[in-house]
Amino acid sequence: MSESITENMRGRLRWFHFWPLLLGPAAVGLIALASRYYGGIDPSNADLNHIRLDTRLDWLAPRLALATAFLFWVRCMGTRNPLHMVLTVVAGTLLLRELHWSDDNWSPIIKNSAPPILIVCGIWAWIWRDLLKRPLADRRHVVWVITAAATFLLAQFIERRVFRFVPGEGPIHSKLEEAVEVAGHLSLLIAALIGRWTYYLPNGQTCSISEGFWAGPTGQLWARLTGKGPKDSD
Repeated sequence: MSESITENMRGRLRWFHFWPLLLGPAAVGLIALASRYYGGIDPSNADLNHIRLDTRLDWLAPRLALATAFLFWVRCMGTRNPLHMVLTVVAGTLLLRELHWSDDNWSPIIKNSAPPILIVCGIWAWIWRDLLKRPLADRRHVVWVITAAATFLLAQFIERRVFRFVPGEGPIHSKLEEAVEVAGHLSLLIAALIGRWTYYLPNGQTCSISEGFWAGPTGQLWARLTGKGPKDSD
C-alpha cells in the first residue's frame, strides 16, 4: 500500500508544480530593486525607507512564525497526521529563533539550539518514513514544505555571506536575509493552510475528522460522559 502511494506521488509531481521555489529568489530581487530605487545602496545614506523596510520585515517574521506554529499545532491535534507532528516542532523551533529575547544570556543559546533541533526533526522524520508515505502523497502540501525548506536554506546562505561577491550585496545584506526568511515563513504558513484535513488512525488508515474524533480517546470519553455517540451528533 505505502509503495503504491509513493509511486502515485511521483507520478503526479511535475517540474512545473515547483514554481513556489521562485519565492525566495523573487524576494531577493524585490529587495534589490527597492534598495536601488528607494533610498539607494549607499550605506551612508540614512534614508528612512531603509529603516522602515528593516523594521517591517523584522516585525513580520515572528508573527508569521507564530501563526504557522499555531496552525500546525491545530492540524496536529485535529488530524493526528504524523507529518504535521514533525512540522509542529519545526515551526515551533523557527518561532523561538525569531523571537527577540530580552535576556542576553539565553538569547544566543536559544538561537544556536535551533539547528540541532531541526537535525533531530530530520532524524525523527527518517525513523517515521513509513508512516509519512501517506501524508507525503498530498502534492500541494509537500511542494510548499519543500519550498519553505529551500527558502530557509537560501536565507542561511545569505546570512553566511555566500553571495558577498555580488556587487552591492554588503549594504543590503540584512534586508536580503530578513526578506528571504519572511518568504520562508510565508511558504510554511501556506503549507499549514492547505492540504487534506483527514484523521490518521493508529493503524495508518485515514478517515474524516468527525470519525476520527469519535474513534479517539476524547470522543470515547465524551460518549461515556454524555451517552451520545457519532450517530447522535449527525
